[in-house]
Amino acid sequence: MNMYTQTRDYVPRIGDIVVVDGHRVGDLKRTGEILDILGDAGRPHYRVRWDDDHESIFYPGSDAIIKPRVTWEAGTHGGAAHTRS
Repeated sequence: MNMYTQTRDYVPRIGDIVVVDGHRVGDLKRTGEILDILGDAGRPHYRVRWDDDHESIFYPGSDAIIKPRVTWEAGTHGGAAHTRS
């Protein structure tokens, strides 16, 4: 399952969360926040701040899932979802 099949109709927005599974056994999952949307709908890429505070330009692959921030916060913290303005 990747971001294109799981969220086919969803258009990522600034503030959404990127989740990337590890590429090798023992690699940890990485998460980051989309800071800027670059490129076009044919080949989207993003400026992302990762959970270690590193920022990079990210081209999503088949191992990436982009989740709406509200969904991520509700699932991660087990509390009520926050509303974005």
